[in-house]
Amino acid sequence: MRNTFFTITILLCCLVSCTSPEQTDSAFVKATFDKYTVAKTAGKNELIVFVKETDSLLSSYNNSVYDGLNNFIKGSYFNGTSNFSLALTFLSKVENDLEKYPAYDSLRLASYLFLSDVNTNLGNYDESMKQALKAKEGYEKLEMPAGVYGANISMSRMFQAKGEIKKAKDLIRSNMQVADTNMKLKAMHVLANIYGEQGELDSALAIDNEVIYNKTLYPEKFVSPFLNNKALCLNEKRQFDSALYFFEQSLLIDSAQGAVHNMAANYSDMGSMYLYQNDFVKAKYYSLKALGLSKTTGKKMLTLYSYKNLYQLHKMAKDYPNAMMYGDSVTTLQKELDNVTLNSNIQELNMVYETSKKERKIQQQHDTIERNKILFSGIAAILLVTGLLIYNYYRKKKLQHQLERVKSQQENEKAIAAAEQKERLRISRDLHDNMGAYTSALIANIEKLKLKNVDAPELGKMQDNANHILGSLRETI
Repeated sequence: MRNTFFTITILLCCLVSCTSPEQTDSAFVKATFDKYTVAKTAGKNELIVFVKETDSLLSSYNNSVYDGLNNFIKGSYFNGTSNFSLALTFLSKVENDLEKYPAYDSLRLASYLFLSDVNTNLGNYDESMKQALKAKEGYEKLEMPAGVYGANISMSRMFQAKGEIKKAKDLIRSNMQVADTNMKLKAMHVLANIYGEQGELDSALAIDNEVIYNKTLYPEKFVSPFLNNKALCLNEKRQFDSALYFFEQSLLIDSAQGAVHNMAANYSDMGSMYLYQNDFVKAKYYSLKALGLSKTTGKKMLTLYSYKNLYQLHKMAKDYPNAMMYGDSVTTLQKELDNVTLNSNIQELNMVYETSKKERKIQQQHDTIERNKILFSGIAAILLVTGLLIYNYYRKKKLQHQLERVKSQQENEKAIAAAEQKERLRISRDLHDNMGAYTSALIANIEKLKLKNVDAPELGKMQDNANHILGSLRETI
């Protein structure tokens, strides 16, 4: 859960810096995420209500960015409730939703971090590493060291889950070299927890001491978790007096900062420590203080731990009436928590059902649109083919009419040429039959006159003209 909150912190910082003028919904996205972080701290029921209401709102838009935000919120919620299969389902959609929107790369990269953690919890270590490396590469390109830190934390958790503790430690140590004090302290705290979980108490204490005794480097407000961690390590080593001292030092800082939840946790740890020593008076004193503070914070799990301590110490002290009373409180609160869990699970199932129903509706709408596209495409194709057929038909008819006109024109021209030829032949015959005969008769008469000894110069000239006419006529015909 610490990694989940850290990732959200990274994301919120990124959303502020990634606002782009062409993305008009950036402010809405950030405002929605701000409300989400508030809902996370308000309690599980309030968070479920928020997630359902946000899902209903964002699903009403046809907007890929809102779909990505919605899937991210649902995925991170289910990751927080350890419903990793559903978390995987929703978070896997974020990349596709946001791939065309570089202004929201920070949201997409944060989804990779969640996917890395989810796959680690599901035992899919190769996929966990793949998602963490994608996130790290993206954050390095954006020059966001906080994101790179988050990716290293995810990879270290994966290595820790695989039992490759050395690799987990090496990754965290690399984060401890950064200049940012807050990031360095987070890395140190994670590494100290790894050492503690592995029973390497001296290594964990070495880290705690480095922070605790370097007040010039590390502000006091960051020291309290290391004081508490050192106290727990000393308690495990059965160095109770030293453990008590560091619990009290942590309490002083938490009290000054008003960190009631941390104070309650410290008192609860102190009650457990004294219970182990069979010091029932002090165990009861600190357990009651933890109970009172946990009730004010509304943290029911911490309240349950306090009830269990009180039940156990009264049972060990053979104070059975009080043991029964606190035992009833444990049972009642446990049932309440179980009912809350059951109701939460029911609401989660309802939310999943509603989401599934919306997705089916969206898919049906998509299928209808696709069918309409196919239908319209078919109609358009039919109209196009029909238009081409009609066009070809009229074009063919036009060409046919043109051919017929050309043929008719050719036939007319042939008829005219034949008529002209016929007329020429007729004229030729007429000229030959009439003018030729007359000219020949004229020449014969002139010859007769010459035979009768009629000597006139005009007769020779007339005979020449007649011969010329007859020659020309023959040439023409």
